[in-house]
Amino acid sequence: MQHTTEWDTKIAPWIEKSGGLESLTGDKTREGFEEHILGSMAGMRQILQDGQQKAAAYWNPVSSLTMSEIIKADRINAAFQEVLDDPAAEEALQHPALKPLLAHAAS
Repeated sequence: MQHTTEWDTKIAPWIEKSGGLESLTGDKTREGFEEHILGSMAGMRQILQDGQQKAAAYWNPVSSLTMSEIIKADRINAAFQEVLDDPAAEEALQHPALKPLLAHAAS
């Protein structure tokens, strides 16, 4: 977050007020660490909420797909890429039935 415009005016001061970076990222097994983090997060939450803007639009290109379908498509793509990388598959990939699949892979 150091690359945001709020770093100098809001975020860095909040880190200092919260005890410094070490107190927010240090030994997570330390007594009271979780309570300290939870208590400090209200300040960060406020910084983030102050910077929120209403979205002009929303578009989700995969809204019609389930997570299972997305995962399956990713696995199929990975397997297909392996086939494309295998020189021994060159002859099989010349079959006319695979033309639509290869056309999609090329785009």
